[in-house]
Amino acid sequence: MIELTRWRDAFLLVLIALYFLLNYGFMLVRIGPVPVGELALAASLLMINHRKTLPRFIRSPLMIPFLAWLAIGGFHVAMGLFEDPFWTIRDASNVIESLFLYVGFAFAGNKASLERLNRWLPRIFLIIAVYSLTYPFRNALMPFSPVISNASGREIPLLFLFTNSGMLLTVGAAYYLKRHFDEGPGRFLAFGVGAITLALLLFPSRTLYLQLGFLLAYFVMTGGWRQFRKLALITALPIVLMAVILGSGIPIYGRFGDDFTMSDYVALFMEIFGHSNPEASISSGNELRLLWWGQILLESTQSWAYTLWGRGFGFPLVDFSIAGGVQVREPHNDFISVFARMGVFGLISFLMMQAYIVGIAMRVTRYYQRVRHWGPITLCFLFLLVDTLLTSLGEPPFSLSFFAIPYYFIAGVALRLNHVREQAREAARRLPWHPPAPLSAPKRQAIAP
Repeated sequence: MIELTRWRDAFLLVLIALYFLLNYGFMLVRIGPVPVGELALAASLLMINHRKTLPRFIRSPLMIPFLAWLAIGGFHVAMGLFEDPFWTIRDASNVIESLFLYVGFAFAGNKASLERLNRWLPRIFLIIAVYSLTYPFRNALMPFSPVISNASGREIPLLFLFTNSGMLLTVGAAYYLKRHFDEGPGRFLAFGVGAITLALLLFPSRTLYLQLGFLLAYFVMTGGWRQFRKLALITALPIVLMAVILGSGIPIYGRFGDDFTMSDYVALFMEIFGHSNPEASISSGNELRLLWWGQILLESTQSWAYTLWGRGFGFPLVDFSIAGGVQVREPHNDFISVFARMGVFGLISFLMMQAYIVGIAMRVTRYYQRVRHWGPITLCFLFLLVDTLLTSLGEPPFSLSFFAIPYYFIAGVALRLNHVREQAREAARRLPWHPPAPLSAPKRQAIAP
């Protein structure tokens, strides 16, 4: 059984790594009609020692909204199976894949697997950064990629899509900047600044601005004056590097082509506050998203049943098709989607789940922040979770497996680390009282997981 658990955990790490690296293309990989992520979920649930894991899992206050979330979603899935089984299950992927929360919790119960995750994630961020350098050449490289058909019959390349690369570069930057502040080597600072610069050059977006804003805000609030001075340098360096690169005339084929200028970055930033020109907007989509959201809210409040319990799964929420006649099903805002499909009760349970998850991640990050090699990785968990939630304001990440599965898996890992933290605090309270250590003694280190 121990050997089987080891192989399961190794496969889960490979699965998360491939979702990070290949994103949408890997999400479409199936064995028969079943996506590989759902197969991994089913296999993991069968191999978990529930008698040992479940009692620990249900002690978390997260269980109440989580069970409500599963119950409401399960009801709508059961109802939708009579109408359109395939699209019901596809639209309910957010509910189904949230079970990776439990899988991640079980995974983190194995110390060897947790250590392996700690070693793997930083290397994955390095690989993503190197892989992102091929983005300017994606149109030339895509013909050499294998293709997979999506649910609408459209052929999608497995490689060179980079859908979530900008977000992951910011998470990697947070990890390496934390290591620089804790340990000092300049190579960590170089990677952090380089990752931010690469994200801004190749994947500029309003969401990326919000994610970088969270990164700076976190380090400003948690660091002292010395760290603040370094942050000023870290903020200035990417801007200077971008100005030099863009001003040199070197063509950078990023998200908006090769004619993106520094003034366009300012215009993109102003779009966050609604200052956009529909005819000349850099990213566009603001007005269309607002139209979708207003229409969905209007339709979802036509009756008390819709408002409280939602309209269910198995049908698109928006009447819009992209090139090739592919139907857009979600309105590019997961909170609107959850309300439309699962009503007020579903939205409340979803919001409570996310609040608990972020709160737990913050407590875990604070607890392990002074533990060598564990402070940066727990900070990485926090940034991955918060950045995904920021993405959900203008995109549907929880409807996409390559966002949702890593999110819930890492949330489960953080939940297990929080369980360890609570056990350590409980053990400390049971110890007999003893005089405090002298001021010259080194600070007590937190217990490593």
